[in-house]
Amino acid sequence: MNFSCQRDKLSDAVNVVSKAASVKSTITALEGIKAEIKDGKIKMSAYDFNVAISAVFDANTVENGTIIFPAKLFGDIVRKLPGGEDVYIEADESYQIKISCGGTVFNIMGVSPEDFPEIPSVSDENRVELTVSAFKRLIKHTVYAASQTDLKPILTGILFEINDSESFISAVGLDQYRLALKRESFEYKNGDISKFIVPAKTLKELLNILPEESENNIRICVSEKNVMFCYDNFVMISRTLEGEFLDYRKVIPADFKFKVRVKTRQLRSMIDRAALITSNAIKSPIRCDFDFDTVKISTASNIGKFTDVINVPNFEEKLTVGFNNKFMLEALSACDAEEILIRLCSELTPIILEPVEGEDFLSMVLPMRLNLDLK
Repeated sequence: MNFSCQRDKLSDAVNVVSKAASVKSTITALEGIKAEIKDGKIKMSAYDFNVAISAVFDANTVENGTIIFPAKLFGDIVRKLPGGEDVYIEADESYQIKISCGGTVFNIMGVSPEDFPEIPSVSDENRVELTVSAFKRLIKHTVYAASQTDLKPILTGILFEINDSESFISAVGLDQYRLALKRESFEYKNGDISKFIVPAKTLKELLNILPEESENNIRICVSEKNVMFCYDNFVMISRTLEGEFLDYRKVIPADFKFKVRVKTRQLRSMIDRAALITSNAIKSPIRCDFDFDTVKISTASNIGKFTDVINVPNFEEKLTVGFNNKFMLEALSACDAEEILIRLCSELTPIILEPVEGEDFLSMVLPMRLNLDLK
């Protein structure tokens, strides 16, 4: 193997692909990045049996070949190579690798590609396409609500559902305490694809890989056991979660007695301040008093007390509810609307957060029983 390439392109590819390399494995090849050099292209891949990531970019090929670079060491080397210089890489039959960039030279050992497992293939027969920005909104608005434990493995994923008649795709995350739902329009759909479940961990990695803002499309292809995400020069393949997702529609209350309109940032700031007094370890709930035209947030724990009040328009009822500050903060942080509607029925029924206009987002948080005595 003998090739050269731009240092920045190599660095970008290694940074993305290395996310799928195993940190420690009994199979040494899984701790590496497989590089395949052929006719002016280099394809880099990593695979840990759950997620595979590949990236393809241009290279000046002197001699075709395949080798596995040790992912961590190779990544560290590439990041610290001089900028603005081409990188020259050679490997011999004993997998001795020479990496040159400017006056910098590294000699390291590679690994035989023979033990690298075959990455699952996913055809584009069943696929949906939407903009990267829309897809990232689906993830950001729901991934925080996925279960953090393996008690019900299916709930550690995000459910994607496709509505053909209205051309939108929904994402749903939930655990035993909360639920988040987000809808976005899709650009294109092909084949028989209606729903699939992707591990939340995979989607969090995608958030880090995809650009912050892009109206270019991401292509999502689904097979019986895997899902493939294709954007620009990289491909991520992940296993899907198998099983029956909870029928989330049945847990969302259909009727509400009370409706409160509040500024999202203002309420979030109040709860954020209250969180200084309480925590998940202390397990003191936040108390929220809706009292005609005001909302009072209060809490108490063994480290102190807190109260804060804001005015709200057109609310002429009284109701007190308690909630977990972390769950409510995450729901409010995921909502990008300036104002939200809080829908309530009683102190023991779910709290629903929705945009003032539209139905593209919904978050539900279960209340906590209160034992505070704040005045």
